[in-house]
Formats: sequence, C-alpha cells, structure tokens
Amino acid sequence: MTRFGRLTLPVAALVLGTQLAGGMLAPSVHAAEPDPSDIALVFDFSASILDDKANREKFAAALDGMADRVDATSADLVAGDATVSLVQFASKADDIAGCTELRLLNSPETVGRFAQCLRSVANSYRRGVRASLTNRIGIDTNYVAAMEQADKHLPDDSLRPAMILFSDGKHDVAGTPVSQVQPTRDRLFGN
Repeated sequence: MTRFGRLTLPVAALVLGTQLAGGMLAPSVHAAEPDPSDIALVFDFSASILDDKANREKFAAALDGMADRVDATSADLVAGDATVSLVQFASKADDIAGCTELRLLNSPETVGRFAQCLRSVANSYRRGVRASLTNRIGIDTNYVAAMEQADKHLPDDSLRPAMILFSDGKHDVAGTPVSQVQPTRDRLFGN
C-alpha cells in the first residue's frame, strides 16, 4: 500500500475544490480524539491560468467558496487535528508566505487564517500575471517541483497525508521531462 493509496496526476482542481468546499475538511462524525492529518494544497500559477481571465476567475471563485466553507465549519475544523500548508507553483514551487503549517486543532484564529489564505490565493489568481510572481516561480507547469515542495509539508510519519493539486493543464516545463512526473510521485508518495 502506498502512502497515499492511488494518486493520479493531474488532479482536476475544480472538482477537488468543490469537494473540499462541500465539507471534506470538516468531519461528519466526531471521534473522542481526532486523528491528525497533514494537507498540502498546491496551486498552479502557470501562464495557462493567469493569462486566461475566465479560467483564473473559476479558480478564484472556487477558492472563495472554500474559504466561505472554512468559515462556516470553523467549529468542526477547530475540533479536528489538521495541519494545512498552501504551496504555489509554475516552473518552480514555493510556499505561500504565512500560509504553511497551519495547525487548526483548538485554534479558531488559525482556522480564520486558513480562510484568509484561501482568499489571498483567490485574489492572486484574479490579478493574473505579475512580474514579481513570474520572476519568482516562472510561467510553465512543473508537477515535479510542485510535488517536491508539497512533500516538505507531509511528514513521513503522518497518519493521514493528503496533497491536493489545483491545476488546469499538463506538465510542460523545459528541463524537467514529463517522464519524471510518475517516478517523482512514486518516490515521494509511493511508500
């Protein structure tokens, strides 16, 4: 059995976003003690999204919906033991400043921060291409870099790790062939 079971790439971002907004993070049954989980939300900021106003608005709207759902289920999230990290990627990947290692257990403030982080990412999508972002992470789509950055937030001993990839396209970055995507997935998440 692999660390994640079956993980397929690319993952349809809006479908997962809808499921997440629909309550995947909020437990429907309360256990005596919550099982800890580590979640990396990984957002594609490549040109295929940022250059297409309608496409980036879909991503932004899905994230706003997720943030609203986080607010609405705050009490459940505070009772759960999740640690959430947000990562953005294009040619390279990087953490979203102030939005990693968000430990939600017993912290309404951190749950509120999580919702703010989602809204901040939504606003970044709405702004489209910006030189500062392009200079930092590029414009292509690099799933290898995305998975490697996400893995930094998913400890090997995590009981319930999850990486959720929000993307619209396919791996297409120079210097990292698509043939490296599956082996990277297997190396990082196949144990």
